[in-house]
Amino acid sequence: MRRMSHATDETCVVCGAPLTYTCTSKDYISGEQFTIFSCTSCGLGVTLPRVSGNNLARYYSEGYYKKRKSEADAYINRTRLKKVMRMSAGKKLLDVGCGNGALIEVFENAGWDAQGSEMAPPEHFVSDSVRKKIFIGDIRATPFSPKSFDVITLFHVLEHMTEPRESLEKVRTLLRDGGLLVIEVPNQASGQARLTKGRWFNVDVPRHVFHFTPRSLTLILEKTGFRIERISHYSPIYSYYGFVQSLLNLVTTRNNVLFDALNGKITRANFKTWDVLMTALFVLPAVVVATPLTMLESFFKRGGIITAYAR
Repeated sequence: MRRMSHATDETCVVCGAPLTYTCTSKDYISGEQFTIFSCTSCGLGVTLPRVSGNNLARYYSEGYYKKRKSEADAYINRTRLKKVMRMSAGKKLLDVGCGNGALIEVFENAGWDAQGSEMAPPEHFVSDSVRKKIFIGDIRATPFSPKSFDVITLFHVLEHMTEPRESLEKVRTLLRDGGLLVIEVPNQASGQARLTKGRWFNVDVPRHVFHFTPRSLTLILEKTGFRIERISHYSPIYSYYGFVQSLLNLVTTRNNVLFDALNGKITRANFKTWDVLMTALFVLPAVVVATPLTMLESFFKRGGIITAYAR
């Protein structure tokens, strides 16, 4: 087990300010512990000790992307399509961190020219035709021509990047003048994050290398040449589910038991009977408690998920 330190000499990669201890969290897959330090100025969190890009791949175990709430994701992707269509005149899309290509398929079915990039190919793609439109590798090495996209999206991707600033600078070169950038990330300044700390569903160390707040997300976008038009503090399903699972994590020894159960990833090797029992016992109370709290945190702009729309 790693020995955790509550002090660090590192500084914020966005604004250069000192970092201070926030919480310790255990990776629910490997069992290893990591510490999150946060910027005293912009609030950006970083997972320490840092895991290099090559070593980080081993924390994405086989089956990590299995199923991934396919029915819920279909609804979410339709919602994303509607929002983007209202804000973009052009119809050429790049989805960074596109996973199995489900969002690309949704946009293509709506008449868009959609492409994607993905660092680690999942176990399957939605179709062979979509797979051919996906570049496998780091966004910074993509072969796409400069200023070739009207819209670029990063849904729950930026927090996984080891070099977020450099990646956004590359994204900017690919976006046409006046083009739309959409970024969705977990909000470390949310009510659910502050309440449950290291047991927060969206902490997901060490896969989440960075932990954003509205201020840190705004700052990194401004420093890479973008202008934010608006930030949404609510995401259908993700905000609410994140609160429910975070509350359940407080009564189990292992995080995210319900999440893995819903995604078909529970096996005899990765769960304890006690955790399943506690999840079943407290799921209804968690749902009842999370319902008003999710609405309140979103109303006060402290939602568990934030989506930034920028040009």
